[in-house]
Amino acid sequence: MLALADDATGALETGARISQPGIGTRVFFTPETLPGTLPAVIDTETRHLSSEEAYARVRRIAGEAAGAGISKVFKKTDSTLRGHIAAEFRALLDAWPDRALVYAPAYPELGRAVRDGQLLVQGQPLPETAFASDPLNPSRESSIAEVLRAARCEIVLVPEAAEVRRHLAPGRIVVCDGVTTADLVAAANAVRDLPCIMAGTGSLASAWAASRRNTSACPFRARSGLIVNGSLHPASRAQIESSGVPVMNYEAVAMESLPGQRWIAVTTSDIVGPNPAASLARAVACLIDRERPECLVVFGGDTLIALLRELRVGSVQAYAEILPGVPVSRLHIPGGRTILLVSKAGGFGPPEYLARIREILEEE
Repeated sequence: MLALADDATGALETGARISQPGIGTRVFFTPETLPGTLPAVIDTETRHLSSEEAYARVRRIAGEAAGAGISKVFKKTDSTLRGHIAAEFRALLDAWPDRALVYAPAYPELGRAVRDGQLLVQGQPLPETAFASDPLNPSRESSIAEVLRAARCEIVLVPEAAEVRRHLAPGRIVVCDGVTTADLVAAANAVRDLPCIMAGTGSLASAWAASRRNTSACPFRARSGLIVNGSLHPASRAQIESSGVPVMNYEAVAMESLPGQRWIAVTTSDIVGPNPAASLARAVACLIDRERPECLVVFGGDTLIALLRELRVGSVQAYAEILPGVPVSRLHIPGGRTILLVSKAGGFGPPEYLARIREILEEE
């Protein structure tokens, strides 16, 4: 199995979803060559590139995979249609011209549903949600067909999974409606024995890999840790505020020791400078070296990849999810240190999500 994601949090979520229990899946961050061991997930880190650059990077990796005879391919996409989905689908279809691509973009566990080819978030069209005003990567189009128009291929909307097989054809994108997890399982099962490219959210990745797990069970424990929030989305801000965890602004981290608390959060104010994620990552890397936390909880894909680069980490072993969209991994820092890593994209989850993460990690 090979999976591709366009940002770091999505890559780790996918790795956790497709892992065999207790074994893990290696997640690589923008590697120069195709990993030599499978299963693997590659973070192409294309979310903020141009569509032409995203196409070129995915096409290179997909071309190597096709040449190596890899047959099981999954493309993880953002649950609110951010990124260059059309360009990356075009790259995959160009690498495997004899295949169709089946796209099921729903994520029922997080309130993302697809009805009549339209993506709804908590029942609302995307233009009516906070994702439409995202300062870095706004998402304002609910129509899946419109999002995929730039892929320059035939797009077929399918309301029922039972209809998927008869619409498969080389170079075609088949888009599946979905409201429940059972809908995604049905879509994956409909093409389980066929050589097609599967694409969708982390929820579909579980069905595709036939490796569904109990998300309430965590194989690791942590009694203390550092929470790093680089996301500007209101959901992450509310989770930090509702958790009761003491908060430090990253500008103060270099000068102050952590308060005498088992958990502490480091966050940014509104966007500062041209690259706030890199500034936050530098401050947190110094804090990790000084305080040696047992666990890292990171909100936001840009923040996560910036921190991994600052720590000189090229890959991470993802193991399982502790909540929908919240994978747990092991982070090996040069020098022999290992830290538990819990990651989450910024734009989802109720206010109590961070408190629930802590409860799961601290369970006896």
